[in-house]
Amino acid sequence: MISNFAKTPGGQTVSLNSLYQSLPPSVQNSQNQNAFSDWLTAHHYTQWTSIQPDSRFWPFQLIEGGWLLALGVALIAGTVWLVRRRGA
Repeated sequence: MISNFAKTPGGQTVSLNSLYQSLPPSVQNSQNQNAFSDWLTAHHYTQWTSIQPDSRFWPFQLIEGGWLLALGVALIAGTVWLVRRRGA
């Protein structure tokens, strides 16, 4: 999960944590697991969740590994160049 937020009926973005803290105690202390989402629906809020699917894990790992390898090679080459230049 990348982000999770709600939009008010007017379209403004609201943090779910701040929204939850402003709920009435009857919703916060409810034994019903769906009390929060039911309250959001009843008050015309829309909950949004942004995710990266599991199928993107290895491509992301390869991209990150690639740029780290390129950075490492560049740093090693720079070090070798600097040492040889100062040694002369």
